Amino acid sequence: MRPVEVTTTQIIVAGIQLEKSGKAVNGTSLRKHIGAGNPARLKRVWDECAATRGVAQNEPSSIDCVQGESAAGPSDSSQDTSSLTSEVAALREQVKALQSQLEAAKKEAAELSRQAQQANLVVDAVTDDRNRFQLRCAELEGMDKSHQVRIAELNARIDEQRGELHRGSQARITLQKALDALLLSAKPTTI
Repeated sequence: MRPVEVTTTQIIVAGIQLEKSGKAVNGTSLRKHIGAGNPARLKRVWDECAATRGVAQNEPSSIDCVQGESAAGPSDSSQDTSSLTSEVAALREQVKALQSQLEAAKKEAAELSRQAQQANLVVDAVTDDRNRFQLRCAELEGMDKSHQVRIAELNARIDEQRGELHRGSQARITLQKALDALLLSAKPTTI
């Protein structure tokens, strides 16, 4: 019997990656992803693992599936149990690292969400202030227009008063001349 090129762990990891990318997991897609192996064997190993853990959805259960196969004895007698155990340990370390990255990302997302809420509160407050200032500006513009109208009315009244004052001055001058003429004609002349 010819030794296998692809380990059970490689098949499981490839299947999980295909699932996460939304692709169908079958013999052909596993072979394309791995780059080697018999599609029928690849699909059989994947199906056996999927059957022991239910629907293939998360990495820890996939690792348990691989461990279950190694404990029961690998389906391929040429696979070294210690290398399989080290691969499982490496996968567990990767899972732990990914879980810590996920937790850090969740914390960062929560902080960004909090900052976004604060920014929205500030934006709302600034918008309210701007609206109040716009109302006040509209009120002041209205007052300015009414003051402009009043000033124009007062300027017209001043011009009117100046005209009356000028006519009054002209009448006074005329009356003064008439009075002077009367006074001159009324004086007795001495000879």
